[in-house]
Parts: sequence; structure tokens; C-alpha cells
Amino acid sequence: MKVPMVICLTDLPDDAYVCDVGGMGAPTVSAEKLDSFECSAAVQGLSEVLPRPVTALLCAEVGGGNALEPLAVGLERGLPVVDADLMGRAFPELQMTTASIAGVPLTPAAMSDDKGNTLVLTCTASPPWAERVMRAACTEMGCSVGLASTPMTGKTAKQVVVPGSLSLAWHLGMSVMTSHASKSDPVTDILELYKGTGKLLYSGKVTDVVRHTEEGFVRGFVRVSSRGQQGLAANGAASSSTIVVASAAGASPAVARTDAAAQEKDGDLVVEFQNENLMAKNASKQVLACVPDSICILESSTGLAVATEEIRYGLWVSVVVLPAHPLLRTPAALQVVGPSAFGYPADEVSYVPVGDFPMIRTVHDMMYSTV
Repeated sequence: MKVPMVICLTDLPDDAYVCDVGGMGAPTVSAEKLDSFECSAAVQGLSEVLPRPVTALLCAEVGGGNALEPLAVGLERGLPVVDADLMGRAFPELQMTTASIAGVPLTPAAMSDDKGNTLVLTCTASPPWAERVMRAACTEMGCSVGLASTPMTGKTAKQVVVPGSLSLAWHLGMSVMTSHASKSDPVTDILELYKGTGKLLYSGKVTDVVRHTEEGFVRGFVRVSSRGQQGLAANGAASSSTIVVASAAGASPAVARTDAAAQEKDGDLVVEFQNENLMAKNASKQVLACVPDSICILESSTGLAVATEEIRYGLWVSVVVLPAHPLLRTPAALQVVGPSAFGYPADEVSYVPVGDFPMIRTVHDMMYSTV
């Protein structure tokens, strides 16, 4: 059986030629389509205008299905995938990558749809122009396309990408699976993986979701309420600092440790999103977290992530914030991926890092290192 080949960033030759590959468009649309040949066709379209063959692939973002697309395309085309990505999370717009922020051109770039169309963009005036042009084309092509872009050498990639992204995703998955086996609290286990640099913002029930698709994005907000949660405590065991939420049938209750009294005082939590979660605020409009840190909505009983296109009324969730990679925290980066880049006024929303990005051992080192 063939399996994808994943290589460490340090093992990528300087003279390698890499590009990123993944899906572009509205998640509400792509979730309803069968994943097909679009991403591989985009790589083929890009390859036809490049000066030399692509020798390795990158994740544009290590969030959702785009963390897996390069593995599928690499397997099909016989190309390795680098254990790295261009965001350390997911962002909704093309110019919001560490490579683009560092000055690496997005173009040439190619996008392909499920109808057999492939569009190649050879040059644009700026990264935001690449986003504008390709977003318009994506919308016309059905709001869901495969995209290959940002060709660069291995030497350049080592300077501008976020290393170890696939390994971090692997560690997160293993943490959740281990918590299921041991019947421990998966949310607590995830935060322990971040060694104190992540934070649980809120636990409660989804009481409102407003979501619409426009201009190739899913936009809206989700409201989470903690009212009445104490009544769910098993045998009345919940205290003011422990909220017990319903777990899977036959499993022990999952315990999300938050200050219930404080949640009642601060009111509901609202998370605003544009494909990805952008900002979390309480009823007093106090901003609790914002981009570029990752605001993740997890199903409280399982620890599984709930995407913006999947969130629905009645889910019991835990909202956590996880730290952004240092490449996303520079002044130049914050102009592109900070709150002001999404239209939030600088005098109302300012970025305060939740903590330091964790240094986690890569899967390759765990399996093959003799140290």
C-alpha cells in the first residue's frame, strides 16, 4: 500500500523547488462537494509555467482539509510533503502567509475547478491583488477550487515557513485519542500539550449561529452561553469553578475547568468568523482573544474541533485560544494578519499574545532519532 512521504524541513535540499497546494473558497460549499482532482490539476497547471519541476509540496495552512490535501496530491504525484506550512494555523485570505509577509511572491499561481477549468495567474501588482483577482475567479468557478501557489526554493522555504506543523497536528490528534482511551478531559489534555501557553476561554452551549456565504467566504458569528450548565453536574458534584458537560453515551462526564461564576457575570461569549474564527468577546464587548492567535471551538465531550461551517445550535463546546507562531507576531505580520487586517478599529481591538508558541518534537525525530 502506498503511503504519503513526509520530510522534515531540515532535510529539504536548498535547491529543491516547492509550492503550496490546497483548497480555496467557502467551506460551506466545499463541504458539500466530493473531493476530486482539483488540487492535483492546480499543481499540474502551475508546473507547466514554472522554470523547473516541483520537487516537494507544502501545506498553505495546517487547518481543516488543507492540512490533508498536500498529502493526497503528493501521494498521487509521487512528491514528498514538507512537515511545515505557511500559517501555523488557517487564515481566510491568500496574502496571509508567512512567505507572502516575508516578500515571497504568490505568483505564478494556478487554480482548478471541478468542471475541468484551470486558470494560471502569472503576475500581480501585490499579494492583496492576487487575493482580489483569484477570489473573484474562485467565486465565478463555484466558490470551491484547488489552488497551487508560492513557488520557491528549499533555501527560501527554510527561512519563511512554520516548521513542524504536521507534527503538531499529529500530537494534537494523539492527545485527543489518548484522552478518549483514558476517559480523561480532552480539552485539558490539549491545553497541557501547549505547556501552559494556551487558555480555555469559555465552556457552554451554542445558543445562536449566524452564518452566510458571500464573496467566496463564510462570515458570521456564534454565541455560546453558560446559563444553566451547573444543572448538568453528575450527582450535583459540580462546584462554582467546575462545569460538567454531557459526554458520549457510556463515557465519564467531560470536565471543562472554567470559573462558572465569572462566566455568568460576563454573560455570553461571541466568536466572530470569516472562514476562520477572528475574535472572541464577552457580553461587555471586552475582547478576550483575537487573530493571529488561534481561537478554536471544541466539542467539550470529545475535544474534536468544530469548524465554522459545522457549528450549530445546541452543541456543548469549549472555546480555547492557542498561541500564534512568532513569524505571525512581527509588526509587519500584524499589518497582514492582525485584527486591523479584518477591519477591526485599532483603538477598539489590540492584539495581546496568549503565550509563547510551543516547541514540540517532530514525529520524524520521535521515530528515528537515536538521541
